[in-house]
Amino acid sequence: MTPCIEPALLAEFHRPAPLLLAAAGLPGLEALALPGFGLWLVDAAGRLHRPGGDPARATHPLATVPGEVLAMIGPPEALEGLRGWWERTAPELPPLLPAERAEAALPALLPLLAGALAPRSAAAGELQRALV
Repeated sequence: MTPCIEPALLAEFHRPAPLLLAAAGLPGLEALALPGFGLWLVDAAGRLHRPGGDPARATHPLATVPGEVLAMIGPPEALEGLRGWWERTAPELPPLLPAERAEAALPALLPLLAGALAPRSAAAGELQRALV
């Protein structure tokens, strides 16, 4: 299975920002709508879409993985297709956080979020110092 995305969202999916990929239909997804992180859902057919988006518009096959996926969240069987494609496409899989409810993944997600924010905070500090 090759995952697909809505063509108009391809640039947003590949922007340089940390992403979370969650199984569509995972209860409690609002817990993963964290400021500064992109949340994308993947359904059983491998269609990637934003929460509230229309998975039927995901018709463009992905050629590459996005730059910074912090984790894949959901029941492992719901993410098997995406993870299998990822293994064939990229050298490293993002961590899988198995969860039957989104909030169950938060304790394991916190260190990943902190690790993603630290370099950005340092870079922002450098830019502020350069302006002064």
